[in-house]
Amino acid sequence: MALFRSNEINAWVMPGGRVGVYTGLIQTLHLSDAEVAAVLGHEMIHALEEHSKEKAGQQTLSSLATVAMSAYAGSNAGALLGAASQMGIGLPFSRRLETRADLGGLMIMAQAGYDPHAAISLWQKMASLKGQSNTGGLARFLSDHPEDAERQKAIEAALPRAMALYNQAQHPA
Repeated sequence: MALFRSNEINAWVMPGGRVGVYTGLIQTLHLSDAEVAAVLGHEMIHALEEHSKEKAGQQTLSSLATVAMSAYAGSNAGALLGAASQMGIGLPFSRRLETRADLGGLMIMAQAGYDPHAAISLWQKMASLKGQSNTGGLARFLSDHPEDAERQKAIEAALPRAMALYNQAQHPA
């Protein structure tokens, strides 16, 4: 893991699976150890499932389709297809990967002995930082991440399974 001293509020996976976290994320949101575990679990799933490779493959196919359409029907049609592909395929694809990372990270943090409820408090803090947990329809449509409220709802639905893992970690057989 690499820790970057910056006020930026972000964490991400570098090529090769190394996780990068900005101190601004931890300090600005006053994250607990369990909330940091939720962030790291999320990023670990991105690395373990090689989401960056999946995304790159999806983007390559989209680019090839755009080039082919440009050659066949002209650059305006190709550009339109590229934009439609990004909004109709690329962004929803990215949101699905983010949801998978949220839920997989939830399970990792629980197995490591961190209370899974901290994943919910993490997204509550993120939502409060933005001043709202719901964005407008267009902003939501153009985002490559799920809304904070959607993330919280998905995590809440997965809590029983995560709590079972957490309880196992607390009281191994």
